[in-house]
Amino acid sequence: MLLILSSFVMFGYRANAFTILPVLLFYIFKLDIRKIKKIILTFALLFGFVLVPSFTYIFNIHTMSSMSAGFAWEIVSTIQDMDYKTKLKYINYLDSIGGEGSTLEAINTSTKITVNPLLTTKINRENLSKKGNSKIILKKYIDLLLEEPAVFLNNKYFFTKRTLGINSQIAFASYVYDAYGKMKEYNFNDSKARMKFIDSYSKLNEKISFYTLRPWLVFLITLIFVSIKWWKKDKNKNLYLLLFMISIFYYGAYIINTQAFEIRYFYPSLYICIIIDTIFTFDMLHLAKNKLCILIEKCCVLDMR
Repeated sequence: MLLILSSFVMFGYRANAFTILPVLLFYIFKLDIRKIKKIILTFALLFGFVLVPSFTYIFNIHTMSSMSAGFAWEIVSTIQDMDYKTKLKYINYLDSIGGEGSTLEAINTSTKITVNPLLTTKINRENLSKKGNSKIILKKYIDLLLEEPAVFLNNKYFFTKRTLGINSQIAFASYVYDAYGKMKEYNFNDSKARMKFIDSYSKLNEKISFYTLRPWLVFLITLIFVSIKWWKKDKNKNLYLLLFMISIFYYGAYIINTQAFEIRYFYPSLYICIIIDTIFTFDMLHLAKNKLCILIEKCCVLDMR
C-alpha cells in the first residue's frame, strides 16, 4: 500500500516522471528476491502509475498538458528555421489549435529563449488545454519530424544543448510564492523562514552556478564517480547506478519535451547527483584516511626497528 501511494504521488506530482518507470521496473527485475515479491512490487508500482490518470478522470479534473506547450514551442521554432518557400507550406500548420492566422502570429512572436512569448499568442494555455488538442499537437510534432527531418533535428539539437546547459548555462529564476497576490483569497501567508531558506539557496546557487547550471557537467562528474564504484566492485554499486539512472531518465523527459531552460526542472536530478557525489567524496576521504593511518603505522614500526 505504501509503494502504491508513493508511486501515485511520484507520477501524479510530476507527469514527466513517467520516464523513470523503465529504470524502476528493471531494478525490481534484477533484485535478488523471490518471484512473488517481484510481482507484488511491480504491481504496486504500475497500479500507482495507472491510478494517476484514473483519479483525474473519475473526479473530472482537467488541466493543460504541459507537454502540449513544449511540443507546440518546438514546432513553431522548427518552422521559424525553415527557408521561405518551405515555411509557406506550414504557415497554417497549427491553425487547428489557435484559429485562423494563429500559426503566423506564433512564428512572428515566439522565441527560442522561453516558451512564454508563444503563450501570449492565440496558441495560448486556453487553446492548448482544449479537449483533444494534445493528441493533435503530438501528431503534428511527429509528422513534422517525418516531413522535414533535417530542419527538425537541427532545431532539436539546439533545444537539447540548451536543456543540458551546453555553451549556455540554464537559467536560475528566483522562486517567489504568490508573486502577483493571487493567493490572498485562500488566506495564503508567506513565512520569514521560507524566505530565508530561498534566499540562502539562491546565494549558494550563485556561488557554484558554474556547476549547478550546467547539467551536462553534473552528469559527467557523477558518471565518473559511479564508474569508479563499478570498477572497484563496490558493494553498493547497484544503488549508485540506480540513483544515477533515475536522475538521467528524469531529466531526459525534458529533452524529449522541452519545458524551459531553467534549474527548477533540473533540481530533482541535481539533488540526486549531489547525494551520489557527496557519498562518493566521503567514501574516498575515509579510504584515504585509512591508507594514511596504515602508512604511518608502517613507518612507526620501521623506526622502532
